[in-house]
Amino acid sequence: MGKDGRMSFDQRGEGLVSSSSSSSGSSVGLWGLVAIAFFWVSGGVYGNETLVMAAPSYYVFVGLIIVPLVYSLPIALITAELSTAMPADGGFGHWVRKACGARIGMHNAYWVWIIWLVDSSVYPVLASHFISNQFKMPKALQSLVADIIIVSITMVKLTGTKAVVRLSSVISAVSFVPTVIYMLVGIPKLETKELVERTGEVDWPLLLSWMLWLYSGFFSMGSLAGQVRDPQKTYVKVTGVLIPFVMLLNIWPLAVSLSIDNDRDNYNPGHFNDLAGKLAGNWLKFLFLIASNLCQVGLYTGQSLTSERALAHLVESASGKGDSWLDRVLRMLPDTLTEMNDKAGIAPLYVMINACIAAILAWFPVTSLVEYEMMLMSLVALLFLYSFVKLRITEPDMPRPFRLRGGTWMAIGWIVIPTMITLVNLGFQLFGGDDGFRTHVPAFISVLLVGGLAHFAWHLEARKSWTRASLFRKIHEESRVDLEESQLLTTVQGGTASGDDENGSEAHYRSGKLASRSTRSEDKLFTLE
Repeated sequence: MGKDGRMSFDQRGEGLVSSSSSSSGSSVGLWGLVAIAFFWVSGGVYGNETLVMAAPSYYVFVGLIIVPLVYSLPIALITAELSTAMPADGGFGHWVRKACGARIGMHNAYWVWIIWLVDSSVYPVLASHFISNQFKMPKALQSLVADIIIVSITMVKLTGTKAVVRLSSVISAVSFVPTVIYMLVGIPKLETKELVERTGEVDWPLLLSWMLWLYSGFFSMGSLAGQVRDPQKTYVKVTGVLIPFVMLLNIWPLAVSLSIDNDRDNYNPGHFNDLAGKLAGNWLKFLFLIASNLCQVGLYTGQSLTSERALAHLVESASGKGDSWLDRVLRMLPDTLTEMNDKAGIAPLYVMINACIAAILAWFPVTSLVEYEMMLMSLVALLFLYSFVKLRITEPDMPRPFRLRGGTWMAIGWIVIPTMITLVNLGFQLFGGDDGFRTHVPAFISVLLVGGLAHFAWHLEARKSWTRASLFRKIHEESRVDLEESQLLTTVQGGTASGDDENGSEAHYRSGKLASRSTRSEDKLFTLE
């Protein structure tokens, strides 16, 4: 974006220049980023009943300890390096474009936007389901409640990033309090034998996908890089705070829960509320109900910030050519929508588009939304990891205030385990389980097909613009040559008219013909313009 807040490209056309990346606009500090990122990487224990449904406790706790260390930690540190090297809003959308070029960058931006948009729309739906479990609402009313949540949070976000940080901080504190009470009151109830139970079936696709989904939010930490104060220090500190904190928050309440009730068949979403009531009374059950809904609001707030900036990056990557259909549409919109909002750190247009689509998605089943999200997450993760290594090779001298130690081979070493885990998860999601091939593969292909069609349309528009520009230059050159020839013949005509009437007449005729052709060329230019 330029000084006026609109979209612009650098002179080479390789990278997007965003005014939001200016350090003068930095408004998110250490604890502000911790509050927002908390809902990117966890959001609390609410909903983790699914882990107990997927596998016996031994496999659950081993996964909760290992996955953040071998998967989330490398991703968080890679994000810290790239965020400090290229601190612009949009995060790995910018990094993939820089490493892989415009074409792959466009596909990645599209996938990223879809992933975070669908993911963000899940949480208002879950909140409406939690409320419905207590007050027994019909499906239509549940969807309306989800839409009310979306509209309310959108209004807060339009007031600015600082307002979002304050909201996330308040929600973090409120939603965390019942969990702390639950953890402390449950200490005397802990039974270690219930934590190492291996007996029972393991649903590996569900267990692995939920583990990765639980810890995948570290990808999003670069989304606000342009608004983070002192990013070279802030990102490292946030990683150091969040990883052990999130591990503890996932393991401890689950250990208390299994010590109170070790029957896996009882664990459905919302069962933690019942366990809280059994542990300390209805007052804690009520607090869990309030906190679980607030947590979903916080999760929607954090994920929607990411999806909005992904959409902004996608639009800005496809526009800025001057005469494309997208540029024409943007010029038709009022400046209040397309210009950067200094308080929000983004143009209101992207916030409103995401809110409208999320409000529509709120009427779809949660299972359908998650299917689309999990399929594309693997592709985005692989591109992110590849881009990290590619930039180490192609941009070795790029300033990196925070840099992981080692050269190219060490960089490859950082991505080996996350890459293997991502590929295994993709295989499980596509072909594992009872419904994998029947439902997941069509969902996966349909999203890729839409992206391919969008890319084809963008390619045709770019080709059309290139052809039009080439024709413009050709006609302009012909017009210039004809005009110069006409002027030359006019000069010659003046010298021959007195001595040779026949030659003078011919020169006059040729001069008039060239002038006429030049006029027609200028008419073509006017038509093209």
